[in-house]
Order: sequence, then C-alpha cells, then structure tokens
Amino acid sequence: LQFYGGKIGIDATHKGPQEGAREWPEEIEMTPEVKELVDRRWEEYGIGLDPSAANGRMRQSPSPLQRLLRR
Repeated sequence: LQFYGGKIGIDATHKGPQEGAREWPEEIEMTPEVKELVDRRWEEYGIGLDPSAANGRMRQSPSPLQRLLRR
C-alpha cells in the first residue's frame, strides 16, 4: 500500500503578538457565475446531495473525484 504508515503533524496553536500573529484577511466570495458553474458540475465532480437524506447530507462517489484530481 502506498503511503502506509505515514505520519503528518499539524501545528494549530494560536500565535501571540510576539510570534507574528496577524489579522485574518477578508473572506473570499465567489462570483455568481462561479457558483452557478460549480452547482452545475457537482455530479461530474462525484459530489452531490443524497436524495434519500432528509438533512441535506452530501454523498461522495470517489471514482469521478479521483479521476478529476489526477488531471
């Protein structure tokens, strides 16, 4: 298996002023055109709403998403 037993470390500690803390930038907002494009292509990405889930849960189909990421 590729990457079997791999490790990753994430430092999620809050930085203080003396450590170089800075303000968060403004949130990025997608244009309506980009939102529409992504909404139209959910199924192509292999991600979509699960019609059987009453809570609007997402479902994933790994094959289309994996193909997209390999491009």
